[in-house]
Amino acid sequence: MFMKPGTAYVYFTYGMYHCFNISSNGEGAAVLIRALKPVSGLKEQSDNRLAFKKSSTTVSKKIVMDDKQISNGPGKLCIALDIDKESINKQDLSVSDLIWLVDHEDYKDEEITISKRIGINTDTTSRNQLWRFYVKNSGHVSITDEKMRKTMRTSKKDGSKVELTSKPKKRTKISGD
Repeated sequence: MFMKPGTAYVYFTYGMYHCFNISSNGEGAAVLIRALKPVSGLKEQSDNRLAFKKSSTTVSKKIVMDDKQISNGPGKLCIALDIDKESINKQDLSVSDLIWLVDHEDYKDEEITISKRIGINTDTTSRNQLWRFYVKNSGHVSITDEKMRKTMRTSKKDGSKVELTSKPKKRTKISGD
């Protein structure tokens, strides 16, 4: 996190999962990459996930996971892409031969959902920060928070952004046994 913007920051959590971040502008700033939509290498990513999931059994070469389940969480993403602290941490993503970023599809502002962060159980201020961004209606993220959805949209002639908040839908709480 305290590295040049565009540098990979990988850490180990819960004693079993890696999380992949990209350092960004500012001291101690980084973006946690929580999920991605796999566009190639599905068989290899699926094999990595299944091997991790069933580490004591042989992975069937015929099974390929649903692409929406391969990397729909930060730990799953690292397992699928074989990202670990030893090989990827501190790699400069602009010049690395191991991992890099490429331009892909641009999304319109109204296609991006902004929501609360996941798994933050600290004070209310941290828990309620709208620092999570994902493509609206994407099946490749672990959790969609439709209640907190906010959409950024360009609506002024000068190109400035206007933030719109959708109305919360009624939810039913279900408790387990």
